[in-house]
Amino acid sequence: MRTLCTEGLRNETGRLHPQKQSEMGPVPEGWEVVELGALAKVGNGSTPKRANEAYWEAGTVPWLNITKIHDRFIAESDQFVTPVAVKDYYLPKVALNGLLIAISGQGKFFGNSAISGIETCINQHLAYAQFHSERVDPDFVLSFMRTRYDFLHSIAHGGAAQKES
Repeated sequence: MRTLCTEGLRNETGRLHPQKQSEMGPVPEGWEVVELGALAKVGNGSTPKRANEAYWEAGTVPWLNITKIHDRFIAESDQFVTPVAVKDYYLPKVALNGLLIAISGQGKFFGNSAISGIETCINQHLAYAQFHSERVDPDFVLSFMRTRYDFLHSIAHGGAAQKES
């Protein structure tokens, strides 16, 4: 993955393809590093009150919680909310190929990422990036994010990441 991010898809290093320094390290000179928000709609979800049956009983809208983040490609949901919950809680719908990122949790949850293989709503422990640019390959972004797990874990905890046993 590091080779892909620093040398590009066509071995863009060396005399013919010099590199430049960026916030994420060396990249091919012809590449542009941009903020995620310039390429995607970014947000997070919420959890409708479990005590209100109108939000959960006979739900038809897929809804994910943080436990699904370990699936690289999320193809199904085991929880569903109702259209009333979507409306009342302004639940965003993450479309197919949306990037999901765990933004809380302990241990191996925080910082992990997955791609949504279904249209779904998410809880408050997940953020999403819904790409609106043809310049972005969601699978590439997922692979990059997965290489950054230790880094994300370290900045969230104010120091160097420690491997979990």
